[in-house]
Amino acid sequence: MADFAWCVFMMNTKRYTYAVLLLILALAIGYRVAYYRQLARDPLAFLPIQDAEYHDYWARGIVFDQWTPPASYADPCIADVPYFRPPGYVWALGLLYRTISPTVSAAVIAQMILGIINILLCLYLTKVLMGIRAALFGALLMSMYWVFMFFEGTLLDVTLHITLLLLCFIVMAGLTRRGLSHVRVFLYSLLSGLLLGAATIIRPNFLLFIPVAAIWLFVVLIKRDTRWRRGLMACALFVIGAALVISPVTIRNYSTGGGVVLISSNAGLMFFMGNSEDAVGVTGTGDLNKLQNSKYRSCFDYPTFVEALSKAGGQPLSHAEASSYLIKQTLRRMVDHPYAFLGNTLRKAGMFWRNQELGHNHEMPYTRRFYPALRALKCNFACIFALFCVGAGFFYLALRQRRTTVASDTKEAPTLNYAMAILLLLFIGTVFLSVLPFVFSSQYRMSVIPFMLPFAGYALDRLAHLVKTRSYEQVGIGLTIIVALIYLSAGTQAGSPPSSAQWHYQRAALYERLERIDEAIAEYQLAIDAQPDHAWAHGALGALLAQHGQSEEGAAHLERALLLEPDYPRAQVSLAYLYHLQRKTQAGIDLLQQVLAKNPDHIQALNTLAWIWGTTFSPDFTNAEHAIELAQHLNELTRYSNPSYLDTLAAAYATGSRFDEAVETARRAEELARRQQQDGLARLIRARMKIYEAHKRYITNL
Repeated sequence: MADFAWCVFMMNTKRYTYAVLLLILALAIGYRVAYYRQLARDPLAFLPIQDAEYHDYWARGIVFDQWTPPASYADPCIADVPYFRPPGYVWALGLLYRTISPTVSAAVIAQMILGIINILLCLYLTKVLMGIRAALFGALLMSMYWVFMFFEGTLLDVTLHITLLLLCFIVMAGLTRRGLSHVRVFLYSLLSGLLLGAATIIRPNFLLFIPVAAIWLFVVLIKRDTRWRRGLMACALFVIGAALVISPVTIRNYSTGGGVVLISSNAGLMFFMGNSEDAVGVTGTGDLNKLQNSKYRSCFDYPTFVEALSKAGGQPLSHAEASSYLIKQTLRRMVDHPYAFLGNTLRKAGMFWRNQELGHNHEMPYTRRFYPALRALKCNFACIFALFCVGAGFFYLALRQRRTTVASDTKEAPTLNYAMAILLLLFIGTVFLSVLPFVFSSQYRMSVIPFMLPFAGYALDRLAHLVKTRSYEQVGIGLTIIVALIYLSAGTQAGSPPSSAQWHYQRAALYERLERIDEAIAEYQLAIDAQPDHAWAHGALGALLAQHGQSEEGAAHLERALLLEPDYPRAQVSLAYLYHLQRKTQAGIDLLQQVLAKNPDHIQALNTLAWIWGTTFSPDFTNAEHAIELAQHLNELTRYSNPSYLDTLAAAYATGSRFDEAVETARRAEELARRQQQDGLARLIRARMKIYEAHKRYITNL
């Protein structure tokens, strides 16, 4: 396909422009249709994880007022605290859930449609900057870069914020045209500010670009013979437009009592993680775990983390204060260990421009191997980076020599828009600098790639022209530079390499969520085969095996997990309950108390210990008072929103002969389980409720 497109470019471009554009769109649409069909056949594809799961939970909470967190997570208290993550993408997702369909598959289809629109927007922007041939080359590269399509298949913000940025730059390109009335200048300035503000409440690091863009706008308008006062007015309208979108978020955050949080309170956490001792150039949670004496798993854990910081400091901290505390801790580490900080920063800078796709939510290279449609797209970042550099070089030469046209074989020569090209370079540089201090992953690099593509397309356009004019020596120099840059970008990788073990572990966890136990066990075993010291895989596999009757093998994996990671809570809790099942209840209780001594709010440990104390037949291990205390604390942490935890509380009440409360709590748990479509659990709770109605306690049969 690409060879055919190249042949068309070597012919009459004006005559075949639409044919090439249709070919590019056909490629983009065809690959997305194939990718969606492959996703639909994968039972795990539309189960969001980590950040995507948080987005899905948040959007459903807004639309349906259902704030029950996923199993094993505490309530993240989204409605009561400053936004931890930027709200823009979630608002758009909630709108889609309300108006179209509340399904992940509908969101994926919508993002794939936006992906097609982004190709057209990028083509239009490049045409304005560097002509139609460069635009078609850039659009072809964008349609063949697999990472765009990958992110369209996830509930992450990449696709939407790229759409808003492209629209913003297209409007700003209009401001570079001469002959605009003052009214249009003001309207375009306001509209571009609104669009950039909308992108900023999705990606807060764009805040750094707002003053850069305002200065650029003032310089451009002054050079257009606009009076400086009108130029200042246009800049003010641009900033006001951005502020109109951002300020409601800031006001809402302040009104929650969490301090001044412009958009989201995760800056301190991301800064801390991106520069922690175990970051290895990317990210690390080891230092976070030390601060709260438990595992930091995802965004759901942040309120619990803030509470842990508050207890450690002896005074309550707001989310803004917690973020400031993490920033101060990181700055102190930078001062104490400047060479380690410098090395980590240089690694992240290298990773930004290297041909490696790193995701802190997904093991992207292994996901690509799993889906043929992604494997079929051959364009990678190294190719885009090399062409971008060469295109920027061609642009510099054209600017230096004061060329205003690109040589072509048509009578109508396109005009280079130098002002907009400079704005794109400023944006790329600003985003690079804004990402550098924080966590690095491919999704944070995606913001700049659509704005590297105009230069990449320009490089291909210039090389095509040099071939047609038989300037083979210059073509050879250009190709040599491209090959060298591709080699440089594809060189030694920095940071932690992608892990097949982690990819299998994530799939196993999703199978476990679906209660497809055999598949989950198989995937956990594959994770262990790929990485024998994967403590979490050993712990999860051991827990599953123990739950399904293979207690000896399960115990072996759980003990192996704790040998690898002594403070791994899931393994500790699972092994404790296994001890209980093996009639070694005191050993299990001791292990659970060790977990709670380090983290009194550990959800699974609270539930397991309360259940043992509240349902054990032996009077030696029955402790109604403590069972009720733990179960009440557990449900306070989860806002009485988990039917399993309410079931534990009901059993504890019955053990303490508080049968009326036991019946009422069990009824509430049953209703909640049915609302959450957990019919099996609802039947079990109903059976236990009949026992409480007879003024008897529920006793487990061991």
